[in-house]
Amino acid sequence: MRARDSWIGGIRWCGVLLAATVVVVGLVLSARAEAALYWANTFGDSIGRANLDGTGVDQNFIGGAFRPRGVAVDTGHVYWGNNNITGGAIGRANLDGTGVDQSFITGANDPCGVAVNRSHVFWTNPSSDVPTIGRAKLNGTKVDQSFITGAVSPCGVAVDGSHVYWNSFGGTTIGRANLDGSGANQSFITVTNVLCGVAVDGAHLYWTSRNAPAIGEDRVGRANLDGTGVDQTFITGANRPVGVAVDPGPVDIPGLRLGRVTPNKRRGTAKLAARVPGAGKLKLAGKGVKKAAKDVSGSGKKNLRVRAKGRKKAKLKKKGKATVRARVRYIPDTGSPDTESKRIKLIRRR
Repeated sequence: MRARDSWIGGIRWCGVLLAATVVVVGLVLSARAEAALYWANTFGDSIGRANLDGTGVDQNFIGGAFRPRGVAVDTGHVYWGNNNITGGAIGRANLDGTGVDQSFITGANDPCGVAVNRSHVFWTNPSSDVPTIGRAKLNGTKVDQSFITGAVSPCGVAVDGSHVYWNSFGGTTIGRANLDGSGANQSFITVTNVLCGVAVDGAHLYWTSRNAPAIGEDRVGRANLDGTGVDQTFITGANRPVGVAVDPGPVDIPGLRLGRVTPNKRRGTAKLAARVPGAGKLKLAGKGVKKAAKDVSGSGKKNLRVRAKGRKKAKLKKKGKATVRARVRYIPDTGSPDTESKRIKLIRRR
């Protein structure tokens, strides 16, 4: 067997258990009454499914896959990676198993890990001449097989409200990039022999490590989201761990915060500062306020332009001032929406 074939065989096994990494994220994002657990039967060419209490097991819930590895779910669909020696595709189906499309996204190269957020699906292309992280919109458009380049044998992939993370199969690094693919750092965290599996919650990043040849000395590592506090032996005594998942739980993360208002007296508008903890969408509305929306790719301060409408606009034009109540709604890529309001005095100098 060629070395590459041996590597592919090993990484295929990785994909079966790696499914748990992203399934947990999907279930938390969508607290559905019919929430279920999904997994990839790599050598059964199918996607399995069961209820969260372990009942209703269906090993052939979705058939017709080709050596599937990696599974992710969101509020409407289940996604998986279809593999063969010369290429692959990302499959997709409705949560009830209907509408199966084994080639929903084509052009992947032996995709292993799969992850999803509110706007995109991500996957690893470990077998490319230049291994990459791929990305596409949730409707399958805007496919970019080289969304992030430079990764070495990327296996697991995870995503949170600000970043995409991946690890190298059998390597010693965990990479990270912004949600728009910029700022890629292939060695964001250097660890001790990553095997396959990376997961993220609101406070930490987790990975699996192998400390061969001693059986029972393998580990699960952990670090803060900024790369500090690396703990190579967070959990010890594992035996060839492959795949890792985390229940985000109730993490205390600051939500939307409205800040300074800067008036533009010449135009009769104002700039409202909004601070957000991660990527998502900001929607501006309110009594007397013209609606607006803005996509945000990461955490930090974002500015919204406040303009009057209707009677408030007429009053501003007539008297040179008007007070409106701006309502800002923040819809994160992962997590619960948050809404804040602020009274704003608009002034227009003639």
